[in-house]
Amino acid sequence: RRRARTDPRAGADCAWVDPRRGDAALSVKTPGALYEGRATLVAAGATPFYGGGLRLFPFARAGGTRRLHLRVARMSPWKFVPNVVGIFRGTYRHETEALDFVGDAFDVSLLDGANYPFQQSGDAMGPRASWRVSLAGDVAFVDFLGLPGVLANLSVAG
Repeated sequence: RRRARTDPRAGADCAWVDPRRGDAALSVKTPGALYEGRATLVAAGATPFYGGGLRLFPFARAGGTRRLHLRVARMSPWKFVPNVVGIFRGTYRHETEALDFVGDAFDVSLLDGANYPFQQSGDAMGPRASWRVSLAGDVAFVDFLGLPGVLANLSVAG
């Protein structure tokens, strides 16, 4: 069986999202493991929304702050398939099948001694048995192309 351990990075702020409400994040003050046990998927994201209504990490940026959402899934494919719509909409909550944490940085270790495929932003990064996820510093985006010609002279009525 695949087993995983997730820890908040030393000194990082972290909270557990109560699945009974989905809007209550309870601060985790104790150092040590947030979760250790069976896991079919461990994923993290800092962007709650993707195109087409996809919302895999609904608690990323929780409360208007820069937050990382770490999700530990414990469900079998038989439980995943009937719940796929709620999972992709970001509305699925379960006390034991989907564990959600928000924070600044996490360490993840797979405990069964094997390496598993690891992806970052959808790109294969090779097999891993452990990894760290954290928020990047402030990022400035630059648009070298500018607005398309049709919109370049658009004025906003106010």
